[in-house]
Amino acid sequence: VMKYCWEYTSDYVDYREGVGLDRRNSEYYVAVFSEYLKESYPEETVLTKSMTMPWCIRKKSEKSCSYRKRMSVLRQFTLYLYGIKASDFILDTSFLPKVETYTPYIFKDEELVGLFDYFVDQSNKDMGSIDKRELSVVYRLIFFLGLRPNEGREIKLDDVHLEDSYILIR
Repeated sequence: VMKYCWEYTSDYVDYREGVGLDRRNSEYYVAVFSEYLKESYPEETVLTKSMTMPWCIRKKSEKSCSYRKRMSVLRQFTLYLYGIKASDFILDTSFLPKVETYTPYIFKDEELVGLFDYFVDQSNKDMGSIDKRELSVVYRLIFFLGLRPNEGREIKLDDVHLEDSYILIR
């Protein structure tokens, strides 16, 4: 049974889930793309490059990483459609801007000791300040457990199980 191009969204998302891939990001972007196809090309049964490329223009408010993600999902979708003969091309993503590399700063041992000592000193100066003592502990947890900053900030007292020697990280 031939479908219109925009009708393949749920088939594609189900396929991804069936092979063990995440459906969340792809589901959103493919749904938005399918809505574009439904509005612009409601009767088309085969996806073409000329139909797709207007949707590939980067939005002014779109960050580089979001644009790359959107195009990556679209490429995977065109690959799927090409495989079931519902597209006559596979999106080439070579036009995308290069990923900006980031080199993280690696603290020296002395810098870490100084940082931790600073927070301990600050909490000792103002014993009534729970915030500074908590901050000292949170920094240590983030560093020694390799947590992301938000994981350290989001730890609740109920997440700390000292008797059983574990901390629940959400």
